[in-house]
Amino acid sequence: MRSAWLGRVSYETALALQEQFVYGKLSNQRHGFPEPEDTLLFLEHPSVYTYHQEHDLETCLRGKKDEFWQFVRDQHIAVTRTSRGGKMTYHGPGQLVGYYIKRLNGPFARDFVGKLAHAIIATLAGYGISSRYHDGVWVDGKKICSFGVRFVGGSITMHGFALNVTKEPLPYLNRIYPCGAQRPSVISLADLGITLSLEKVAGDVSQNISVAFGEPIRTVSPREFGFYSTGKPAWIRTLALSSTAATRQLVKNAALHTVCEEARCPNLNECWSRGDVTIMILGDTCTRSCGFCAVKTGRPSAIDWNEPVRTAFAVAQIPHSHVVITSVDRDELPDNGCRIWNSTIIETKKFSPDKTIEILTPDFKGNEAQINFVLDAGPHVFAHNIETVARLHKKVRPQAKYDRSLAVLALAKKHHRAPIVKSNIMLGFGESEGEVIDTIRDLYEAGIDILTITQYLQPTLNHLPVVKYYAPTDFVTLKKRAEEVGIPIVIAGSLVRTSYRAGEAYALARERLKEPCVEPVGTYRAS
Repeated sequence: MRSAWLGRVSYETALALQEQFVYGKLSNQRHGFPEPEDTLLFLEHPSVYTYHQEHDLETCLRGKKDEFWQFVRDQHIAVTRTSRGGKMTYHGPGQLVGYYIKRLNGPFARDFVGKLAHAIIATLAGYGISSRYHDGVWVDGKKICSFGVRFVGGSITMHGFALNVTKEPLPYLNRIYPCGAQRPSVISLADLGITLSLEKVAGDVSQNISVAFGEPIRTVSPREFGFYSTGKPAWIRTLALSSTAATRQLVKNAALHTVCEEARCPNLNECWSRGDVTIMILGDTCTRSCGFCAVKTGRPSAIDWNEPVRTAFAVAQIPHSHVVITSVDRDELPDNGCRIWNSTIIETKKFSPDKTIEILTPDFKGNEAQINFVLDAGPHVFAHNIETVARLHKKVRPQAKYDRSLAVLALAKKHHRAPIVKSNIMLGFGESEGEVIDTIRDLYEAGIDILTITQYLQPTLNHLPVVKYYAPTDFVTLKKRAEEVGIPIVIAGSLVRTSYRAGEAYALARERLKEPCVEPVGTYRAS
């Protein structure tokens, strides 16, 4: 097994990282990927109260509920529901948290927690502290370490323990009954005269866990499994080939929005220097709040019925034969924006009859008549993004539905205008490789012709964190696997985006389908 010191990591990020390992153990072997190694994560959290069930917020508070909520608001402390037992507790700076993701065999629950407790007791003994275990580790009648473990699939552990190292967590813990224990107080190593860094204590606990479980342990950098707490790996870099002034002026003159700007695409400089731009219609405000997207969310402005003509005029000036148009979601509209979509495609064909048109659309809430109305206008490529695996959909795309997106793609594939059908998967939210292959298989069953596989990059601190940066070799492997599943055209890479090399992908797809196509002028596309 391996252990890694992560430093200070948010509760949500650590949970996603654990789940990545857990679901990798559950799904990877089915698709020929290696099962993630048993992993012991050591870290500290920013201040957060976690609870298991709603009634824990009543039974575990020492004071009045209203006073507690006022306190957490004043102190800017997060309160998060968790999947593990243990009722309610607090995590924060000065507290060492250990999460152990391990596959067990045979009767294990009590033995597993007991061995963790034994490792903590042995660590304390090494510091000259006598302690005992009873639903936690206690010193002189005060709790110094809590446990909370979940078993997934009957045999895989996650979560673990929290050990008070400094005095800093104690005032926060004393506002609740940690794990529901009606005991008077908690204690820390610092109270007992032990002044050590969390990382040093983590190393000592790690060695004692190795002894308790009778397994060798190796200390690794979290970069071994793609986790970068600060900065980005060297392969995440963008290029600026030349001036973007001409493209910027085109967008400004046409008073248009672009997803390149609104979504903070990392390839903007590269593409705009080539005169390549992806236009975004229906305004710049989305009615949805996807956890990955930098396009602003809110109440959109009124529909601009002149937008289709302005868009068509701008497209006519783009020096490429293949153009990409996308939009925000407009769930507040009775037609979900389908009339603007239809008009934009028709007007663009009038202004640019020799160009091929690729559209990247919302799901129109699954309304088949509205989707068909858009398809009736005759786009050459219909793209709709699945974005992530089924398990993570509610977190990544809370107002979307995995099965609904698959149904949209399947509907487009069956349309009488027979467009090329395209989708995208982003990586880095905490999915396992096996889950990615499951999603690729679902997209194949829906009938897509082109798949892009991309690395998620966090646009702001308010968006979902990056749990894993995939290496370039990982994208090579996933591209090969997707092609083996049967997807005709697969483009995969760290900075690939849905519209990356869109014209080239269109030409390849038509060639595979043995149909004539317009040769693309621009091939280095990104939106």
